[in-house]
Amino acid sequence: MEGYKIIIPGRPIAKERPRQGKYGVYTPRRTKQFENKVRIEATKQVDEILSGRLGIKIKFYIHGGRLPDIDNLTKSVLDGLIVKRVPKFGMAGIIEDDNIIEKISAERIIVLSKREERTEIYIYPRGAVNMAG
Repeated sequence: MEGYKIIIPGRPIAKERPRQGKYGVYTPRRTKQFENKVRIEATKQVDEILSGRLGIKIKFYIHGGRLPDIDNLTKSVLDGLIVKRVPKFGMAGIIEDDNIIEKISAERIIVLSKREERTEIYIYPRGAVNMAG
């Protein structure tokens, strides 16, 4: 594996805290929707389930408003990369477990328009040179 660049269009969504509902604890809808979007886009852009020691760099491009915490943005992307069943899509995701990620770098970048909002994910073998610079 040389490395992959995955682009998730639209505003990045931070991982929200689990909520206590009438029937137990649940993940908020916005979080679940963004994680599934990451999962589906990653599956479309990477043609294999990744394994081995990996490094990851994530760039969050965000326009205006309240800026989400970078750690919660990162968590939503990592959870979105894990293989799971997605309604109306089937199995999606590119890693079995995020414990294979040994190095993480994340950056929040302010952009001038909503059209520029996106998340860029660079995944590379741990021994390789960081392809995102």
